Amino acid sequence: MVSRMFGKPVESAEELREAVASYASRGGEKLRANGLAAGVATVYVTTSRFIEKRCFNSRTIAFAVATNDTIELIRSACQCIDRLYRKGCAFKKCGIIFNGLVSENRVQKNLFDTVDRLKSQRLMRAIDTINARLDSPLKWAAEGLGQSWKVKFKRRSNRYTTRWNELPEVA
Repeated sequence: MVSRMFGKPVESAEELREAVASYASRGGEKLRANGLAAGVATVYVTTSRFIEKRCFNSRTIAFAVATNDTIELIRSACQCIDRLYRKGCAFKKCGIIFNGLVSENRVQKNLFDTVDRLKSQRLMRAIDTINARLDSPLKWAAEGLGQSWKVKFKRRSNRYTTRWNELPEVA
């Protein structure tokens, strides 16, 4: 599952698509890191619980072939957003949940599948390798450039236990 609150309420379908594409991309990375593929994905959107015009909706997609390919995950998630978006709603959060997890080595193939899975696997491996080496990883175009909806971590405390570069220095 990948889910975050937005830094500001999101009212446009484009920003909502950018957010869910970003979360689907992160979810694909997590799936590949654990050697898994998802058979089902659920995308959800919600407004704040404290406003008068509340909205919560979700959409589930079953993949013909279980996948951890970011391109497929983003395409499916964005199609869900097209159905979930409601004009006039100020969305506060969205997320994507992966179910039907199977080992990526044990994916059941489909006779009518037209996707070149081997090529896709090599591409995802190359992108993951590049991202592991860079401080600012490669992003997919669907994730947008500005990402004004993203949470701003202005008051986050240092993460001493998980980040070497945030350890306190003694003079």
